[in-house]
Amino acid sequence: MTFCRNLHVPLWLVLCLVTVSHIASVHGIGVGAVKAQQSAMDDDEQKVLAGAEEALKSQLGEIKKTTQDKESLAAAEDMLAVLAKPRVPITTSEELQGNWQVRSLQTGQYGAYTYPYFKCRIGTEGKDLVFHKSTGSQRRKGTLVREDENRYLFTGGAYVEGDPVGRYYGVKDNPTEAQKNNNSVGYLYKLGKGHYLMIFSPSGPNGEMYEMKK
Repeated sequence: MTFCRNLHVPLWLVLCLVTVSHIASVHGIGVGAVKAQQSAMDDDEQKVLAGAEEALKSQLGEIKKTTQDKESLAAAEDMLAVLAKPRVPITTSEELQGNWQVRSLQTGQYGAYTYPYFKCRIGTEGKDLVFHKSTGSQRRKGTLVREDENRYLFTGGAYVEGDPVGRYYGVKDNPTEAQKNNNSVGYLYKLGKGHYLMIFSPSGPNGEMYEMKK
């Protein structure tokens, strides 16, 4: 068997490690970063996030059955149509960066409703990939970390116009109840070229997702 000189490592293993390293570099995969973000979340937060999409679909199905409001029905059908779109791999983090148009689609005790498109941006701050919706009355900012080839984990904070910019408070921050309530976590998916979907963990009876386009 051929070995690397001095290190006594099989050549095939070296080539394999180089290939894996290259793939991770191209796709922006950071296993340590993902684990760090996940470990910042408490167990309940992780469980809620894992079931967020199914909970949203279930709520929308119930709204379709029970609502008498035409606008709420149309919004529910709109949201379900977006959720049903096929998802494709996110090739590199570079494709996420830049200026976007984003709209919020929400559910609550009074049904489903949608907002118009606002501006948002994804860019780098140091080593972090950061999403920031800084327009409209409802705003959000946080980091995006690749979890696998199909999605990014978002951890951040929700805030309203006029308040300090939101941030994520993890378990090590020993957050107050108010800080925990402003935490926002979700998953970002690609629907097609210049078309993305972000699904957030629900806040009580309120579900939310973003549709992003360029």
